[in-house]
Amino acid sequence: MKLKLEDFDKGTQECIRCRNCTIGAQVPGVPAVEVCPFHKYHNNNRVYSAQSFWQTTKSLLLGDISLSPLFTDLLFQCTTCGSCVEHCVFHLMQNPYVDSVKLVEYLRSEMVKKGFGVPIHLKFGEHIEKEHNPYMELHQNRWDWLPFKKEKLPKTAEYVFFVGCTSSYRQKQIAKATVNILEKLGLDYTVMCRPGMDEWCCGSPLQRTGQEDKAKTVAEHNLEAIKKTGAKKVITSCSGCYKMISKDYKELYDLDYDFEIVQSVQFLLDLVKKGELEFANPVNMKVTYHDPCHLGRHMGVFEAPRELLKSIPGIELVEMERNREYAWCCGAGGGVRAAYPDITMFASTNRIKEAEDTGADALVSACPFCWRGLHDAIEEKGSKLEIFDVVELVEKAMKNRS
Repeated sequence: MKLKLEDFDKGTQECIRCRNCTIGAQVPGVPAVEVCPFHKYHNNNRVYSAQSFWQTTKSLLLGDISLSPLFTDLLFQCTTCGSCVEHCVFHLMQNPYVDSVKLVEYLRSEMVKKGFGVPIHLKFGEHIEKEHNPYMELHQNRWDWLPFKKEKLPKTAEYVFFVGCTSSYRQKQIAKATVNILEKLGLDYTVMCRPGMDEWCCGSPLQRTGQEDKAKTVAEHNLEAIKKTGAKKVITSCSGCYKMISKDYKELYDLDYDFEIVQSVQFLLDLVKKGELEFANPVNMKVTYHDPCHLGRHMGVFEAPRELLKSIPGIELVEMERNREYAWCCGAGGGVRAAYPDITMFASTNRIKEAEDTGADALVSACPFCWRGLHDAIEEKGSKLEIFDVVELVEKAMKNRS
C-alpha cells in the first residue's frame, strides 16, 4: 500500500497540541510517565516531537513549506518507537489517522527521494545491496556462527529459522542459543544458508531510514528464498525481522505468502504449553523484562515473553515502572544508533537505571538490537546488571530430549 501525503491530512486535523505525546500528561488509564526519548534528549524542546511532525505535515499540505535539508536532523533522530502513538488521545479513541511512526517513515522516504538522506544510512543501504547486511560485513561470513557445518541442514523443512543480520554478525550467542534449542528438541528445521536460497537482511534498516525501494527488493528475495525451503512456519529471534516480515512485507509492499511468521518467544511458549518443551535446570535469578518496540507496541506481543520467563523454574520476574505499551525505548531503533549514538546511549542509560531500581539481577529482552543498545549502556554506566535474551535463559533451563 503506497501512502501519499494526503493520507495523513486527517491526522494533521486531529492533532490538538496537547503534548501527551511528549511529556506524558495525565490521560485516564494511561500512566503519567516520560514518553519520548529524543524529545527528552533535547531538553523537552517541542520541535523534537511527534507534535512537530504533524505540524510540519500540515504546513507541507498547505504548501507553506517544502521538504529540505532543514528537516533531516529532526526526522531522523526519532527512534520510531511508537510511544507517542500509545499516549495520543485520538489513538486511544481508536482513530486510525494518528500514527506518527507511519508518518515519520513516509516523510523519510520522501526525503531520501529528494536526496536528503543521512549519509551513514545511505552507506549501509549500499552495502545491503552488495553484501546483504548493514554491518559492512561479507555475506560469505554470514553463517560463521553456526555450531556445525551448514551442509548438515536440510534444504527443505517444516520450520525455517530466519536469523537476521544482528544475530548473524554481532549477537551471535542469540543465534547459537536458538539453533541449540531447535537441535535439542529434534525439530525438522533449517536455516537459509545455501546459494540460491540465501537469507538477506530483512529490509527493516532500509524501511526505517527511508530507503523503501531497496527494502522491497530484499523482501521479494527473502520470500522466494523461504518458499524454496517449503517451510510452514518461519521463526525469528529478532523483533525487527518479525515485524518486517509478518507485517510490513504485506502492508507496505503488497507481498503475499501462506506460511506463518512467529517470534521465538511465541514459538517456544507454544511448545511449553503443548508439553513439548520441558525445563529441568532451575535458573535462580530475579529478572526484569524490556519490551522491544517492534515486538511490543508495534505488534502487540507483550504477554508471551513474560509467560515464557515465568515458566522457567527459579526465575522471578519483576516489572519496571514503564512496561508493555508504555515501555521506554532502548533508543537503538529507526537508524538512530548508527547516525546519532548519543541519543541511543541517553535512552538506554535511562532504561538501565529503571531496571536497576527494580532490584533485578538481570535485564532480559527479546531482540538482539535491544540487547546491543542496553549492553553498551550497562558497560557505560558500570552497572552490575547482567543482560540476556529470553532464548538464552530458555536454553539454560531446558531438558534434553532423549
